Amino acid sequence: MLVSCAQHQIADVGIEGVLKKVDGEFVEAMDIRIGGHLGENARFGDVVLKKVPHWDLNETLLKIFSLYETTHDDDETFREFAERTPAEWWSERLEPEPVEA
Repeated sequence: MLVSCAQHQIADVGIEGVLKKVDGEFVEAMDIRIGGHLGENARFGDVVLKKVPHWDLNETLLKIFSLYETTHDDDETFREFAERTPAEWWSERLEPEPVEA
């Protein structure tokens, strides 16, 4: 499995640095892509989450790997699983829980 920020479009899990405004200030954040690869049937990964604050990155990556571990078919690689799983499936499951006021 390839996790990358330098070539985020073609990684199994790609992380692209962006900025997000939080409480009036810009903070480091990341757009997360899943399913990119080179070779036969090369494709860019789909953006499944936008502007994840840096403090949520580790938890988000753990969720991605946990979803794979608990959902993939026997002997299915992450790449194979990502190829058959729509971006919307990932987005729905990775979206942060709403914060109650």
